[in-house]
Amino acid sequence: MSGKLDKFDEEMADGKYVDAKDFALKEKKDLLWTLQAAAATSAAGEFEESNALFDKAEEMFIAARRTSGAADKVGTLSSLLVNDNVIAYKGEVYDGILINTYKALNFMFLKQWDLARVELNRAYDRQRRATDFYAKEILEQEEKASKSGFSVNVSEMMSSPDIKKLSGLEAYADYVNPMVNLMEVLYLKYQGDAGDSERLRQTQNRLLAMTQSKHLQKDLSLSQDWTWVIIENGQMPRRVEWRIDFPIGVFSGLIKELDNLSIVSVAIPKLKDIPATYNQFVVNGENVDMISDMDKIIHAEYSRALPTIITKALVSTAIKTIAQYRIGQAKGHTTAFFVGLLQAVSTQADIRSWSALPKNYHLAIVPSGSIALTSRGGHLGKVETKGNSMLYFKVSRSGVVSSQVLVLD
Repeated sequence: MSGKLDKFDEEMADGKYVDAKDFALKEKKDLLWTLQAAAATSAAGEFEESNALFDKAEEMFIAARRTSGAADKVGTLSSLLVNDNVIAYKGEVYDGILINTYKALNFMFLKQWDLARVELNRAYDRQRRATDFYAKEILEQEEKASKSGFSVNVSEMMSSPDIKKLSGLEAYADYVNPMVNLMEVLYLKYQGDAGDSERLRQTQNRLLAMTQSKHLQKDLSLSQDWTWVIIENGQMPRRVEWRIDFPIGVFSGLIKELDNLSIVSVAIPKLKDIPATYNQFVVNGENVDMISDMDKIIHAEYSRALPTIITKALVSTAIKTIAQYRIGQAKGHTTAFFVGLLQAVSTQADIRSWSALPKNYHLAIVPSGSIALTSRGGHLGKVETKGNSMLYFKVSRSGVVSSQVLVLD
């Protein structure tokens, strides 16, 4: 899987978005590759096709959260052969929010404003419901452990010094992604009706509170046409495998099959930040504001998910070890030895992620006309805009720049 993700990421980094789409579409028709294809298609400016793919991805995202994984449905011996990379990708909380955000953005470019509003409302609803997700995930793992006669001491597990370095990070409150708010401000300001004025005011205030954007504080005179310059920059963190040892004391309950062990080793994913070619941008001589830090959002969600990730890995390891012991008792140690080898192969961290997402989003609001994007004094792009417009730059992690323009009124 890692090699395929690397290949896809290289196509995206080189700005070869059609090639990236084609590569993703040739892969398994699952949630992950449908998301990759949808994002690449949007970056290529094929908004209608992108939303058709996002529709499929959303259906899979919803279905994945209603059904249990494949490993829960197979027998004991078969379950030893299953690792998380084989089980269907469920997606992250931010995946669901951004599915609807990108669908809204695509509909805006297609000037299907009513449908854009529907997607923005769905994105807000996903943010509202996100807080319950990880509590349910931990409960599922605790129930699985209980059926095998043990439990996991989450407090001891999270007290590990190595784990403390990875946890406790926070981003924006309550799973909010300010990019959703920005898209709603644009919609309400230029396509909202008379009854939306209060909602626009509240959304602008929430966005300003989260970002402290100086551009959002500008007095946008009605006598002047303005261009909202949005820059989607770089690539989100990737997941890599990390193996960590825990003392056997993290398990509670009588587990005779683990009597001879002093530690238990598990494989979990950790995040690796991807450096961007450009980190600061200037539009027509004005510094831009960072509106949404996806690195921060993804690290914070990883921090929230970490107890679930580790609990799941420990429960899986314990159940597999117990099964191996019982197979040895019933069928002999030779069989148990080979099962143990298969178990080791199957103990791999799930390093899949929707890697087409950016590192961050930036904003500038400047008078319409000739719009120049620069970074570190170097010219990145120049676009002419008319009327009140949105100019959307995509800057790949390698610094390849593309742009799309939308007239807002």
